[in-house]
Amino acid sequence: ARRIVDAVLGLPPGPPHSAAAGARLAAAAGLYHDEATDDVFAIAPKDGVPVMGGNGGKTQIEEVEPGVLQPERGIIPLRLRLRPDGDIDADWFGRERRYCRLRDEVPVVPGDAAGRYGDPAVALEAEITVEGETARLRLRSSFAVLDAVLRPVAPGLLLARPAAAAEGPEPEVPSWLCAVRVLPDAIVINNDRTRGLRLQRLR
Repeated sequence: ARRIVDAVLGLPPGPPHSAAAGARLAAAAGLYHDEATDDVFAIAPKDGVPVMGGNGGKTQIEEVEPGVLQPERGIIPLRLRLRPDGDIDADWFGRERRYCRLRDEVPVVPGDAAGRYGDPAVALEAEITVEGETARLRLRSSFAVLDAVLRPVAPGLLLARPAAAAEGPEPEVPSWLCAVRVLPDAIVINNDRTRGLRLQRLR
């Protein structure tokens, strides 16, 4: 609605939320994680306007009603409500979620993460290598090979960023390919298109 009003009045497009919501979003900048699903997203400033980043790219945050926000161009209807304690309540297809803000302290890569993983049913194999403080992921399928650098953001939880992009400066708005949960006998991959893809440890 704000976009339409700006166009009718001949004004340059402003942010799709009120000034009050913009101030709260700016103060909420950081990474957020839902423990039940391992879903992760970021809130970060882009040209002075808070936007959402993650494995689906970046998008502005729209205020659909007072106190209720959602990704402006999101495929999935994820509605957000900022909590006074710094966490975020969300509604995803009618299911309640609680996103906790991740601490700024960077955890270490799990010591047992290195190894080969796979699932013959989906013809996908992964290998994690750890050298010093750097962990890398290589995904192989019958169609392609993907190399990524893994960034730890919570105990046992890593975000995979394309290796080529990881060699450059950190983007203004964080983005990644997927979240990788490291378990004793497997890894579990999650992003906006793949949920709960479990690859068993091969060695």
